[in-house]
Amino acid sequence: TENLKTPKQDQYNMDSPLRDWSHGLFSCFGDMGACCYASFCPSCAGGEIWDQGELSIGEWAWWGGCCLYLVLIENGFCCLYGIMYTGQIREKRGIEGSCIGDCITGTCCHC
Repeated sequence: TENLKTPKQDQYNMDSPLRDWSHGLFSCFGDMGACCYASFCPSCAGGEIWDQGELSIGEWAWWGGCCLYLVLIENGFCCLYGIMYTGQIREKRGIEGSCIGDCITGTCCHC
């Protein structure tokens, strides 16, 4: 679902100041549907984030994001998940943060 990780704004204007995520790290508990989706089917949520975050374009974007999530998480590369998913969305949408923060978040809270 869109509210898992992606901010609600469409594109970042380079002249605008950096902003925060529209939902905090633990705010998914406010939307139990999104919380259950990310907890019980995290690869599907990863695919949806990849697709809706426009991290790749095409009809296979969801599948690519889903498979990439599975490969990274199942092989213990949680840090790369934070960098590849969260980092790209953060940079694309002008959200304040760092690669180190993305790595720590991806490692500690990868759903």
